[in-house]
Amino acid sequence: MKSPRPQRPGARGNPGRQQPVSKGAPIALDRYQINQWLDHDPLFQVLTVDRMAWIDPFSGTILSAQTGHHREIARRHLQKNRPWLRFTLRTMEDLQGIRWAHYLRNALESEGRLRIFRKDGLWLNPFSGEWIPAVNLEHGKITQETMMDMARQLSRCHSAESGKMLDRAQLGQVIQRTSSVSDRLQAVNPNRTKTPSPESIQLPERELELHQARKVLDRMLPPLPVIPGWDVAVIYQPHSFIGGDFYEIIQLDESRYFIAIGDVTGHGPGAALVVASTLKALRYAVRHRAGGGGLANIVSTFNDDIKDMLLRSCFITMFAAILDVEEQSLTCVCAGHHPAILASLKGDITLRQIGEPGPAIGVMDGETFRSQLEPMSIELHQGDTLVLFTDGLFEVFDKQQDEFGRHRVMASCLAHVQLPCEKMLQGLLTDVKAFAGAKLPDDTTALAIRLGDPGE
Repeated sequence: MKSPRPQRPGARGNPGRQQPVSKGAPIALDRYQINQWLDHDPLFQVLTVDRMAWIDPFSGTILSAQTGHHREIARRHLQKNRPWLRFTLRTMEDLQGIRWAHYLRNALESEGRLRIFRKDGLWLNPFSGEWIPAVNLEHGKITQETMMDMARQLSRCHSAESGKMLDRAQLGQVIQRTSSVSDRLQAVNPNRTKTPSPESIQLPERELELHQARKVLDRMLPPLPVIPGWDVAVIYQPHSFIGGDFYEIIQLDESRYFIAIGDVTGHGPGAALVVASTLKALRYAVRHRAGGGGLANIVSTFNDDIKDMLLRSCFITMFAAILDVEEQSLTCVCAGHHPAILASLKGDITLRQIGEPGPAIGVMDGETFRSQLEPMSIELHQGDTLVLFTDGLFEVFDKQQDEFGRHRVMASCLAHVQLPCEKMLQGLLTDVKAFAGAKLPDDTTALAIRLGDPGE
């Protein structure tokens, strides 16, 4: 007998957004439901184009895994994070858009066949050999919007499913053939711009644009401030030439600093374009400090400002805090981001995670978003070290597909915590790379702040 299709989240008896399972619900229920989803529901079986990662159909998170290990990685992720408590289930169209956007972020830099445009703006789909009108360059440049247009087209293209592009000779024939029928095309649609000759086909100067984008991003990522009596350090390593992580420290007044670290979905040029917009919007929200300037109001204002700039498949996770160096206190929120780590060698609790779960940036807006933020305040003592980091530091797997995980991050921080912050972060990064045994699969950023001068 044919096994029944599992119910969607929110249906009676299932964990979901409309009827979420409480945080104290039996884990066995989760395991049964997760196995049902992974075995029977196509939404839980979507892999990246290179088949090297699985896509979470709730959050859109992309998890790297060796071939044949996707199900186990997915099961662990779902069981550990229970994303149905925070996100609604995405449609297959959304997931395919995320899938192809991920592919383009990694391939646009190196694959020239993806970057063939005519002067009248049509894009040549290198999988089907068709000229596509619904992909828009902005002033002759590929932008985040352009890339998402390309992703939407590829998600609907049956020829792209094989992952095999036409070779350059075949694409050259398409260009020649298009040129030879230009008069006929003009007769069919007299308002259409005349089809250009093959010589007019343009490849955007991608390499130059990437260097320019990197320079812009380097200028936007701030130099660390000197805070008397505090040790501050950062590591920032994008997965590709430019990345999707960001960090920020802004002085609010004589004693308070706004601090943030975050991650835009994906990496590479597309994510970097979103990072630039993110930092602009975040700085605007901090400078104007609507609603009295409290942390939750700053983050809510930022969310409302940036949400309309994000495409549907894009969101941002962020850990944000206000540090008061005079009061030696910190207030923080997690907007879809994991907690920070606080190491207190002189305290009752040596290591603990700081931050309560909250919604990601761009997922919801207005009072709905604001009401789900849960600010947390702590006191800091001499020698306390706060470590903020993106998921590229712990969603790393070894050859046996064991995850480095947040607990190993905590252990590494503890092992190096007596070093100055800069050397501590370098030691942490060395531990992660040694565990992975290869290039890290995502952008990696970490920020450390200690009450006490370097070396104390």
